[in-house]
Amino acid sequence: MSEVEFLATKLECPDLINANRNQLNSAARQAISYYLKKAGYHERDIAKMHRKSRATIYHHIKTFRELLQVKDPLAIMLWKKLGK
Repeated sequence: MSEVEFLATKLECPDLINANRNQLNSAARQAISYYLKKAGYHERDIAKMHRKSRATIYHHIKTFRELLQVKDPLAIMLWKKLGK
């Protein structure tokens, strides 16, 4: 089980690799990218795990950081589930 799959299971969103773009899956992908960056992973490695481009990962991290700053309820809930 990869790190992304483990974290997705922790967030109760086990099927994040597919192209589903609903709000919960998108926010969960962003949360996982942000979490992995905080854990010391490089964007290149996170992109490989997600099967996305590095630009997408940079966007995930930036967007999730901004959501946490404005205290978005979904972002806060996902961040708490990740244990941070």
